[in-house]
Amino acid sequence: MAQGSSPLAVLSHGPFRTIWLATMVSMLGHWIQTVAAAWTMSAITDSAILVALVQSTIHLPLMIFSYSAGIIADTWDRRRVMLFAQLLACSSAAVLAAITWLDVVSPVTLLIPCFLIGTSMALHHPAWNASIADILGSGERLPAAISLNSISTNSMRSIGPAIGGAVVTFAGAAVAFAMNAVSYIFLIAALYRWNPPKKSPGLPSEEFRIAATNGLRYLLMSPNLLRVILCGSVFGLSAVCTMALLPLIVRNDLQQPASVYGIMLACFGLGAVFAAFLLPWIRNQYPVRHIIRISLCATGLAQLAIVAVGRTDVTGLSLVVSGAAWSILLNLLSITVQTLTPRWVIGRALSLHMTFTVGSMGIGALLWGYISQFSSNDLAMLCAAALAIFSGIVGVGINDTNAGGERLEPLNRFVPPKVDQDIKPMSGPIVVHIDYKIENSDTSEFLKIMTQRRRMHLRDGSYNWALLRDLETANRWTERYYMPTWTEYLRHHGRRSKKDGEMHDMLEKISKTKPKVRRMIERQTVPTKISSADFFQ
Repeated sequence: MAQGSSPLAVLSHGPFRTIWLATMVSMLGHWIQTVAAAWTMSAITDSAILVALVQSTIHLPLMIFSYSAGIIADTWDRRRVMLFAQLLACSSAAVLAAITWLDVVSPVTLLIPCFLIGTSMALHHPAWNASIADILGSGERLPAAISLNSISTNSMRSIGPAIGGAVVTFAGAAVAFAMNAVSYIFLIAALYRWNPPKKSPGLPSEEFRIAATNGLRYLLMSPNLLRVILCGSVFGLSAVCTMALLPLIVRNDLQQPASVYGIMLACFGLGAVFAAFLLPWIRNQYPVRHIIRISLCATGLAQLAIVAVGRTDVTGLSLVVSGAAWSILLNLLSITVQTLTPRWVIGRALSLHMTFTVGSMGIGALLWGYISQFSSNDLAMLCAAALAIFSGIVGVGINDTNAGGERLEPLNRFVPPKVDQDIKPMSGPIVVHIDYKIENSDTSEFLKIMTQRRRMHLRDGSYNWALLRDLETANRWTERYYMPTWTEYLRHHGRRSKKDGEMHDMLEKISKTKPKVRRMIERQTVPTKISSADFFQ
């Protein structure tokens, strides 16, 4: 598939199409509930902070639990994880409908089910996003599928709020919450019927603690991913102001009913859907860094227009622009994360990206709500606009990295060595020495490659990496690193990508002889506790 082809082309894949359609229904229910929850909160309290908390209770669980969910997505059965998440969301929505129908809703009883639904989203999204490449492969169909997911989310953002506003106006919030509960049933059924590809038997799954450490280490050793996360965090912090304060802007500033609030959200969604369809063409025409800069600036300018004009029609047009910028920027960042990350850590990388991006939205919603309550909506929007425009001008977290061509497919060269000892899976620590002979003329090139090797080893799970030079033979170098167990050593080599293989080929090319690998297990010869009798022996 060409880069500029339509995202709709991936719908020819049956399993993806079924889950995607069910997800659309679920998203429709979500946006109906979003309108009902925000409007219900604004009806039972005048507190801007509590109104903004409706957004925060959905976003903050994504920040708090998303990384744990990413670890689970990389180490557990993803289908079962998604089924559990949808069952949690369905039951929470049903409880919310019941307490609203019984007229016992309060800020606390409204926020707790919203928090649980946000928790289910935190659990579901890393597992689903990590499953897309398992279903479709990691080629150019992957960006198309990501764009299509955005289209489904934002088309429902367009339709759902308008329906939600009408339902709240004519039938009440309880009916809107019940519709959301029913919407999850379709996705539950689709996931139950889905038969994901079976994984070939291999090494056991990583322990939770080790998986958490390895995921964070991979992020810290990946400068391009760090830049993506910084950019997403700044955007989320500034852009969420519009959505967090929109109920108050519509109700208090524009003096409009719930149905208009739904239409405003629909304008946002329409802009997002239109932009998602255009994104493949935009990616072909302009560098990613320029697209991101323009999206940030467009977000800030739209916020300025809402404040400066204060009219319903201008607010609607500004929300179309905001939705387009939101869709383009977040899609680009998601595509970049997926194409810069190997499969073994994809769930954790996506969850960390989500943690910082959506977490910054939750924090931003509280910040702008606080400024709005103790000052005005206009001041909060102006501050958010200034942050977005400044970030776009200076290019926060933006570089020239191309999202593709990283050659992250597994290398599959490693052959486990035959060992002459009784090595168990948890035996360790394992110490690896690799000896090289390097001419003085090649030392500079060798050290450059070793800088990349250090990042590769630490990124993939090793520790205490060091490069040693023989004092007696100047052209003899030794690379040394540790692995905690024999299983982790084998897993470490299974993570080598084709790009890492190119680095190894360069080393063999400049080395006088084939690098010699020595694998050892560390043994303790000194007792950890020494008695006085031992000391005097």
